[in-house]
Amino acid sequence: MFAGRQADVNRLEHLLLDPEGPGIVVIDGVGGVGKSELATYLAHRISRHFPDGLFYVDLQGSSRCLKPLEPTDVLGRMLRSLGAATHAVPPEEAEAAARFRSLTANRRMLLLLDNAVDSAQVRPLMPAKSCSVLVTSRRTLPALGGAVHHLQPMSEEESLALLTSVVSAERIAAEREQAVRIARLCGGLPLALTIAAARLASRPAWPLRFLADKLMSKHHRLDELKVDDLEVRTSFATSRQELDNDPRSEELVKVFRHMGLPHWPEITVPVAAALTGLSQRRSEEGLEGLLDARLVDSPRPHHYLMHDLVRLFATEEARSHLPDRERHEALLRAFQYYHAAALQVTELLDPLNLRWLHEDERRPYTAAEVYTPADALAWLDDHRRNLVPVVRQAATVPGSHETLAVQLAAALTGPLRIRGYLQDCWALNQIILPATARRETIHAEARTHLVLSHCHGLGDQDTERALGHIARAQALYRAAEDTTGEARALLEWGTLLVREERYDEAADRLLRSIAILRTAGEPYDEVLALHRLGLLEERIGDTPSAMDNYRRGAWLSQDLGYRHGGFYHLASLARAHYRNGDHDRAVRRYEQAFLLAREVGDRHGEAGLLWDLGRLFHELARGDRARTYRHQALDIMASMGTLPLTSPEAPPVSSNAPCRR
Repeated sequence: MFAGRQADVNRLEHLLLDPEGPGIVVIDGVGGVGKSELATYLAHRISRHFPDGLFYVDLQGSSRCLKPLEPTDVLGRMLRSLGAATHAVPPEEAEAAARFRSLTANRRMLLLLDNAVDSAQVRPLMPAKSCSVLVTSRRTLPALGGAVHHLQPMSEEESLALLTSVVSAERIAAEREQAVRIARLCGGLPLALTIAAARLASRPAWPLRFLADKLMSKHHRLDELKVDDLEVRTSFATSRQELDNDPRSEELVKVFRHMGLPHWPEITVPVAAALTGLSQRRSEEGLEGLLDARLVDSPRPHHYLMHDLVRLFATEEARSHLPDRERHEALLRAFQYYHAAALQVTELLDPLNLRWLHEDERRPYTAAEVYTPADALAWLDDHRRNLVPVVRQAATVPGSHETLAVQLAAALTGPLRIRGYLQDCWALNQIILPATARRETIHAEARTHLVLSHCHGLGDQDTERALGHIARAQALYRAAEDTTGEARALLEWGTLLVREERYDEAADRLLRSIAILRTAGEPYDEVLALHRLGLLEERIGDTPSAMDNYRRGAWLSQDLGYRHGGFYHLASLARAHYRNGDHDRAVRRYEQAFLLAREVGDRHGEAGLLWDLGRLFHELARGDRARTYRHQALDIMASMGTLPLTSPEAPPVSSNAPCRR
């Protein structure tokens, strides 16, 4: 059964027919991805370009029941097909290979070698250079020296086309949404799609929703993906058993099974080392071995991921072969790695957030290689996809895992806010909120409510929900007799009231917060409070007082080495100079603030500064430069996808809102 794959067909056809092409093309990919179907379709499609014939040989490298063919046996078959008498077929591999090359010399033939096990099986079968060779394999075969085409799962449209080719077009059109669900649950894997389509075709009374619902269960999805002699699980089991033939089989199997434990998409080398207990070097070798076997993919260096269905099979292997305690401890080590890395990222990017953590939350369980702000930014962006699933999985297991979920979310909150990933920040804290209440960790619960108030106030601007979280946080801090916590709640409350233009009430909350913070000796929080007070003063038209507070905050930030606080105050000073018409000073302050914003990785802040610079240079009739800055700002905001350009929370951005007096 063949459908779609037009881009793959076009590339492979070009490689095989180009007179200057490689002559050898290898299609590799995970079991069930449709290599043989593609190769067979392509061979028939281009057969007219090979007037001397087409050889097809199944090398049996992907069969659980049949042994891979020996090169001498394959050479014997092909030599006999070319007219050699049985008694004239050389028994030695090298002699038979030479004879095969001689007989194919000056012929234009296509040789399709399907299901190769490795390069050693294929290399003796190479014909004369006048011929072309197409090989399929579950493993990478770089030693053959030809072009490599890694076949990926089908796109959604290709998947629907395959379903439609078996199930009636009318049924697919009538339940297109359910057909899309089936395609996604099959992960675009042609074998899984073929099985799903065959089941639907054999049961015409089934609604598509019925099969889609059956496939929803991760525990039973592989059970549903079988029909007659076709089974997804069997296909993966064959690839898994091939690992036993590798000299590194023990490590490869260990890494494969442990990759079935996490519920997050990408595995890095340090995470694999934490899961398996192996060194990073041995873990990377194991991951690379799985990559060679096409049981994992590598979308970028040091990052590995499994197809969803392969992951389900790896999870089954882990449950069958790893004791409960080993699975529990493996995940615990992975969560501990993430916590340690998150603490280092926070220390480098947002020391204020680190001070919000209690002493036991600041104690790493292990080491993580994050040493500089650049490392911290790279780590955060590299692992962002995983962070919410990591915390969600940890939060589902009572005990030490759940504790780590709370600690990890707390450590990540500051850096995620800096990078503008408010949706992720909200998701993490929403996940852990029930755990903080259940474990009666008052400070953690109060802090979580404050973060959620910030996310609602700045992100979706849901004032009612934000105020509800603030009230709950303040009540918890008061019950714990934590005056510093109360001051932080007052600070968030005052900030929210500024957005609501309730300026007198906002001033009361902010001034009370500053007084408490100074008494308690919390200078980092005071930096933030001075900035929020300055924003309020600007809103009511008291620009001189606002600028005094910005200068005071900038000096205090410099004394503390608090770069992010310095960025906030310098950016606000730049905006004040701009509004006062002092463009030269505004540009200098903007440039200073921009360097700090980039250094600490505040993408939201970068966008706001660039937008302000665009407005400034527009007023100076420097149109080209103005457009450049604005386009850069919009690109950053679009990449984050959540925050408006009018939020008073981010000082360089808030200049887009009118200053009310």
